[in-house]
Amino acid sequence: IFKGKKIFILPLGADAQIDDSNLYKDISLEMKLVYVGVFDYRKVEKTIQGFKIFYDKYNKIVNCSYTIIGYSSTKLYVDKIINEIKINDLDGIVNYIGKIPNYNLGKYFNNHNIGVSYIPITDYFQFQPPTKTYEYLANGLICIATSTYENRKIINKANGVLVGEAPYQFFKGLEFIYFNLDHYNKIDICNSVKDYSWANIVNNKLKKYLRDICN
Repeated sequence: IFKGKKIFILPLGADAQIDDSNLYKDISLEMKLVYVGVFDYRKVEKTIQGFKIFYDKYNKIVNCSYTIIGYSSTKLYVDKIINEIKINDLDGIVNYIGKIPNYNLGKYFNNHNIGVSYIPITDYFQFQPPTKTYEYLANGLICIATSTYENRKIINKANGVLVGEAPYQFFKGLEFIYFNLDHYNKIDICNSVKDYSWANIVNNKLKKYLRDICN
């Protein structure tokens, strides 16, 4: 239906919410995970299962925690997360927070060092731009991301690690990050998505397009 028409695809992006002073600090040598997003059809409980494997193996030598922030259109998906925390005896270690307004996320990005971009690798998610991936990276968090087509375009050895969907694969991704914590740098992580700041998208892409169609 677009044949013969001029198409312009505006990319998604994200802006930093962390304190400037925090940006120049070294990456914490703790494993403090945070997930932000919706729960519907995301299978977030698998990340808890993978975290459990990591926690059982390494909690005596590294401080580990996992904060889950988000919401669902149905109680079913929230119950799955709460039940997974309980059956794995992770109360107080994995914390389900619920929905937090976007403008209040800064304090969580300041207090965590690993962002979880867990998106099921399905036909309907493969090509969906991962807003949460941009958001974590823009705030200097190392990103552990499932290997969807879109995540593969963003994640590299300087800003995170790609994993499969299975809990054990999630564990292996966490293990890789743990062994390489001192190799990550917040400035490098932020710079890896600097072209995707909203200011850059508007000033260097959208305005140009609007000028072209108005001329």
